[in-house]
Amino acid sequence: MTIAQWTTICIVLTALFVSPQADAKNLKGRLGLGLEQSISGVSGLTIRYWTADRLGIHATLGGSVATGLDEGGDEVGTSIGASAGLIYNVARSLHANLGIGVRAAVGMRNEALRNALDTSGDPQRAGDDLQFNIELPIIIEYFLSESFSVSVSSGLLLVFVPSDGAVLSPKGNGGSTIPDTVGIGIGAGSITGSLGAVFYF
Repeated sequence: MTIAQWTTICIVLTALFVSPQADAKNLKGRLGLGLEQSISGVSGLTIRYWTADRLGIHATLGGSVATGLDEGGDEVGTSIGASAGLIYNVARSLHANLGIGVRAAVGMRNEALRNALDTSGDPQRAGDDLQFNIELPIIIEYFLSESFSVSVSSGLLLVFVPSDGAVLSPKGNGGSTIPDTVGIGIGAGSITGSLGAVFYF
C-alpha cells in the first residue's frame, strides 16, 4: 500500500475512536450528500435518499474535462462515470448499518480523450467509448454523529468491457479489463478505493 492509502486508513480509524458515537438512526426520508467511490471505480459526488427505514437510493456521479488535446489545441476531452441503484440495510447495530444492494454503473469517454490517451500508434478511431457494469455491493455505514457517516464497500462486480478497452477502473479485485470480455470481480473494491463520507440533512 502507498503512503497515501496508509494515511487515509489511519485518519479514518482515529476518527472512529475519538468521535462521539451515535445510534444508527431511522433514516427514512433523510437525504445525504457526500463523496464516494463505487466498486466499479465511479468516483465523485454521491447522493443517498432513504425512501424507507431500511431501503435507500444511492447515486454517484463524477467526471473530468481536458482541453487542448489535438495538434491545433481545440479538442476537448470528457470522461463521465455514474453509478445508481438501491441499497437495503439487512442488519443494524448501535452505531452502524450493514447493507446490500444492486447498482448499475456506466462510464463514457469521448473520442478526443480516448485518442489522446492511446499510445499504441494505431490510426485514430471514431466514436466514443461506453462501458456498462453491474455492482452488487455490501456496504458498512458507520455513524460518527447523527448527521455524518463514513462507509466502506466491497462485493460482486460484473464487468462488460467494450472492444475498445475498459473505461472504468475498479480498485482491488475489479474483474477483467481486457477488451471485448465479460469479467467477474469477487471482493471488488478496496478500503481506500471505496471509502465514502456522507452528511445527512
